[in-house]
Amino acid sequence: MKFELSVDVVNGVIKTNAAEVLGQLDPALQKYNYVVTPEVYDAAKEDRAALNKLVTQISDERKRTEKAVFGTWEVDKKAIMAAEKKIKEYADNLGAGIKQLEDEEKSKKDMELEELWYTMSDRPYDLVKKKEWLNKSASLKKIKEDMARLVEGIQMKEMAVESFLPLDPVER
Repeated sequence: MKFELSVDVVNGVIKTNAAEVLGQLDPALQKYNYVVTPEVYDAAKEDRAALNKLVTQISDERKRTEKAVFGTWEVDKKAIMAAEKKIKEYADNLGAGIKQLEDEEKSKKDMELEELWYTMSDRPYDLVKKKEWLNKSASLKKIKEDMARLVEGIQMKEMAVESFLPLDPVER
C-alpha cells in the first residue's frame, strides 16, 4: 500500500487528496482484520511490520507536507504569540491603573453617600448601603430617592414597633 499526499493552494486555501486516500484505506486494511493463530503467526508478524512501516511513511509524508506548506510558520507563530503576550502585558498594566482609579472613585463616592445618608437618618450607613450605588450608572438623584424610600421604610417600621410598646416609660 502506498500513501502519496498531494497538496495544492487554490485562492489561498490548502487542498489535499487526503479524503481520497483515506477512502481507499479501509478496504485495503480489511485483509489485516484476522485472528492471530499459531498457523498465521509468522504472517501476522510480517503484516504488523508492514503496517508499522506504513504508519511511519504516512507520518513522514505529513511532516514533509507541513514543512513544505507552512515553511517558517512555526518560528513566525512563536514570534507572533510573543508579540501578543507583550501587548497583553501592556493592556493588563493599563487595566490595573484603570481599576485603581475606579476603586478610588468608588471609595470617594461611598464617603459622599455616607455623608448624604447621615443628613437623612441617624441609622448606620453600613446597614443600608447598596453596591449598585457605587456604579457609575447610578445617578445621585436615583440614590437620593432610594435612600428616601429606605428612611421612610425605617420610620414606618419604627412607628409599628412603637405602637406595640407600652406607654409607661418604665415598662418600655
